[in-house]
Formats: sequence, structure tokens, C-alpha cells
Amino acid sequence: MHRTRRRIPHPLLGVLAVGVTGTLVAGAVTSGADAKGRGYAIGQGVSTSLPSPRAASTTAAPARPTTATSPTATATSPTATSPTATPSASAAAASTPSATATAAATVGKPFLGTLVTHSGTAGQESQAGLKMAMLEVSWRSLLPRQGQVDSGYATGLVKQLKAFQAAGMRVTLGLGLHYTPAWVLALAGSRLVDQTGTVSAQADLVFNQTVRDLAVDYLRALDKIVPFENFWAVRVTSGSGAEMLYPASGTYWAYSAGAQNGPTRPVTMAANPLPGWRPGDSASEAQRRAWADWYLAALDDVADWQMDVATSLGFTGYFQIVTPGQGLRPTQYTKLVAAGLSNGLLGRGAVWSVVYAGLRHRTHVTAYVSSVADGSAGNDVCQASDATVALDSGTAYYFSATRYLARVAAVNGFTVAGETPGYPASASGRAAYADASDSGLLATAYRQASGCRFLGLYWAHDDQVWDGTVPLSRLAQYSSTSAALPALAS
Repeated sequence: MHRTRRRIPHPLLGVLAVGVTGTLVAGAVTSGADAKGRGYAIGQGVSTSLPSPRAASTTAAPARPTTATSPTATATSPTATSPTATPSASAAAASTPSATATAAATVGKPFLGTLVTHSGTAGQESQAGLKMAMLEVSWRSLLPRQGQVDSGYATGLVKQLKAFQAAGMRVTLGLGLHYTPAWVLALAGSRLVDQTGTVSAQADLVFNQTVRDLAVDYLRALDKIVPFENFWAVRVTSGSGAEMLYPASGTYWAYSAGAQNGPTRPVTMAANPLPGWRPGDSASEAQRRAWADWYLAALDDVADWQMDVATSLGFTGYFQIVTPGQGLRPTQYTKLVAAGLSNGLLGRGAVWSVVYAGLRHRTHVTAYVSSVADGSAGNDVCQASDATVALDSGTAYYFSATRYLARVAAVNGFTVAGETPGYPASASGRAAYADASDSGLLATAYRQASGCRFLGLYWAHDDQVWDGTVPLSRLAQYSSTSAALPALAS
């Protein structure tokens, strides 16, 4: 991803998410860590035991190879300041434009930006045509104690925002709710609980109104420091992680007091239709479906809550719903419900066709692919004929994550954008990440972004631009010195 101090996520799926090594099948999750200790969930649809939507037989879908690397974020906080980087010789060196770079204008021209952008080098990036910066904030760094703002951290945020604006850039805001203060986590009942009684390391913003209220205090404090009206987009997650997912175990995280219809259940959330029920207990298929739909709708509720708060604070830009991979397809979801809700991707909430359809907010919503060029389906590109493809069809089953989520966006009338996987742990993954050819990560990701009509693509991360791994000169091939600012939401 980026440097040690700040992390953003990026898994994939053919059954969800991609990573450096390992597999995730329907009903099992493998996890690990990348070279810098960042955790990730790993998965691939090729190993699912679910039947292919193409046929009524019970055979598994044909295998699809993947080479993607996609680590998720750790809980380390971003710092408030972004030191000026001295471009290395390799960062300054020019490289030969790829075929994708020279052809991009004929397909479409998504903006190019970076994740966790260094404010000290924002001017150089803007001059090279990168007109989008990303500022990620940390709840625990801004409010290390309840009601007490860290003035030094706040000052750093203001300096960063001003630097980006002075450089002539739009700015995307990462809310940093998953960087939860210790004093919040110490509160009784403040964490998610799964069906085994395991308590999460993360705070429960999904089912706990008390925790949400504390988060609102944080967001209001943040708005006073860097007003929300300054931002082009806001990243929306589950609040317990850096993407729209439940924790990585693949179990079902709906057993806290609020999730069981206790007094902390958010006022906007529908009641649990089967309180006390656990996967494996007796229930009809219709009851299981109602419960699973409610579990997914809980992610919609926490997303809509964040959008409500941001709107109340004067934000008028895009809401980026951060979703990795292909997730479970409609047919797979139906079969998992029929089979009794085993642990796996459904426990993580990764049924994007259902999640996006269930959002109450329908304006300025962006389906945000946090795993562009993750290796799924050979990194295929959207086609004009996709407009007639149903999400539950056998054709859509074999779309890459980027192509599938672009189709989900189109069905819902949403825009689409995304980011590349971060810097991987394996030597082969790093070689692909740094590959300057037309088959390298940057060229492949921009080809998908252009073909799927993204608003923009974020490179993960700015650290790797300024340490020379993927120099600014290479990113600049996909923009121009005369690049316009990304258009405001309208």
C-alpha cells in the first residue's frame, strides 16, 4: 500500500478478494499479512464449491487464474503531516509511454490521482496532470480523548488541505472511522460480536447507535477544522474497516446487543427478523433469506448514516462506496441461503448487487472498485454489450471485479471509480506492480478504468511514487500538463 504510517485496503473476488497468497472459498476465509504487516483477506472464485450460474448442474465454475495482489489496511493511524519528499533519480526518470497511455484518450479519460497523497509534493503532481489528492484522517489521532481535539494534528490537517488546494487539486476525504480511539473501544458493548461469541478488534458502527453518536461528534469536530464543503468526494466504509465489509473472519457479526434488537440498535435500522437465531439453527429458507437480507441491509444503513451526516455538514460531492472484488453473485447468494448460510464471503457482506441496490441515497453515489486490475477474469474490460447483461446471468459471472462492479453501478444509475491494489509482499507481485510495460499494473488498471468509464483512478499509494517504484513520470503518461480539474458532482 503506502508508507508505514498510513494504510488503505484492496481485496478482490471471484468469491471475494484477492491477496498475495491463499484462497477463500464459500465458507472459509484465509488471512495473512503483506510485507509491511498489513492484514488482508484472500479469495478466489475459482475454488468455490458453488455451482456455476451458467448451468443447472452441480459442478463448480471453470477455474479462472489470478495474479493479483490486494492487501487490506492495518489499524495504524495516518499522521497529520505529509513530509516533503525529494524525488529520487528513478522517480524523475522518463519512461517510454505504453500503448494504453497513448490510446487512453480514444476510450475515455478518467482522472488519475494517488491514495494518501503527500502534501509536500502536491505541486509536482498537479503540474504533471494529477489533479486529485486524497486526505485520510484518523479519529483516534484527532480525538485521543473524548471531547479533546489534538491541536497539533488538527493544524497538520489544515496545512495539508491548503497545500492540495494551492496546488490546484481536488481532494477526496477518507473519514478514518476505522482508526477508532481506545476510549471508544473501551466502552462496554462497543464492538461487534459474531455467532461464536468472538468480539471484534474493531468498533461496532453498524449496530450500535451509541458508537455512531460518538462518531458524529468526531465528524462535527473534523468539519470545524477542514470543512466538508472543501472535498470532492468522501469515502464510505462499514466504519469497522477501510472497506464496506464486516471483519475478515467470514463469520456473521450480528450478535452484539444492538444487532439482537437491544436498546443500542440504530434508530434507522430495521429489527433483526430472527433474534437469537444462528446459522445452523433450524429455520426455513424464507426465514434464512430474510435474515441474510437484513444482515446485508445493515451495511446499507451504516453507509446511509455516513452520507446523512456528511450531507448535514455541507458536503455536496461524490460518495465513494468502497467495495473490493466481485463479491458473491446473485445466484451464489441464493444457493448459500438455501444451503444454510455457511461462513465465508456472505459473512463479510460482499454481495454487491444487493448492497448497492439497498442504499437509500441514490444521488452522487459512486460504486468504488477498491481492487482494479486484481487479476480476476484476466482483467477484462467493459464492453458496450454489457448494457444488456443481467447481473445474475452466466455472462456476468465471468466478468472481472472491475467490469462486474461497473455493471452493478450502471444498473443502479451510479458513477464508478476505483483504486489499484497496494504494494504487494511477494517478489512476483512487486515485479507486476512496478512493470512499466503495457501488461503492468498501471497500464492494465488504466485500461480497465478507461474502458469502464471511470470518473477516476487512484494509484495505491503515493509512497511508491516518491520512492521511485512507480515514478511520477510514468503516472504522468496517463494525464497531461493541461489536465482539467475533475468536474464537481452536479
